[in-house]
Amino acid sequence: MNRSHVRRSALGVGVALTLALFAVLPLAGQSTGSIRATVTDAVTARPLTGAQVSIQGTGLGGLANLSGQVLILNVPVGTQTVVSTLLGYATVEETVNVTAGQVATVNIAMQTTALELDELVVRPPSDRSRESEGTWCRSLA
Repeated sequence: MNRSHVRRSALGVGVALTLALFAVLPLAGQSTGSIRATVTDAVTARPLTGAQVSIQGTGLGGLANLSGQVLILNVPVGTQTVVSTLLGYATVEETVNVTAGQVATVNIAMQTTALELDELVVRPPSDRSRESEGTWCRSLA
């Protein structure tokens, strides 16, 4: 076997492997889809800017834009739970089916909820702190 024949054979194998790789890559990308969520107030139907939308158990998510929309890319195919949270609103979970290479849509209507906070206790400073603070505290007394 001469050297030029060996080089041509090696080049042919290299080209074949490269073509095979490019043929397989698009198939690997087909194991994910996308989710477009629209988050609104359940009563007013206004978009909820800044609502956090995430896909449970994946670490994927984003914040709603001025139109209340979020586009989440590279979501695993199958049934996914979309969770939406926003301060002052009850958390909402919606189920959506993600298809490879497609964009699934979900509309999330959030209900306002009262916030329950711990009590806040305000006490006057002790005599010792008044002495160390000087005139500032005396002028408040």
